[in-house]
Amino acid sequence: MAFRGSACVLFVAAILPEPPIQFAALGGAALLVAASAWRDHSKLILAFFPWQLLGFVVGLFLVVSTLNR
Repeated sequence: MAFRGSACVLFVAAILPEPPIQFAALGGAALLVAASAWRDHSKLILAFFPWQLLGFVVGLFLVVSTLNR
């Protein structure tokens, strides 16, 4: 639980200087995967990944970037 909270705080700190948000999101995701792999390897399976949420978030990034043009 502490890793997830830390990743959220670091993500917010990473987006404050206004870099491209996909880099901040990728860094936060990498931190969570690394923490999960370090703690329990058996939980890192593809069925555990929320694929529908990934599609939704990618779609939101596309829509927002299109609307900003």
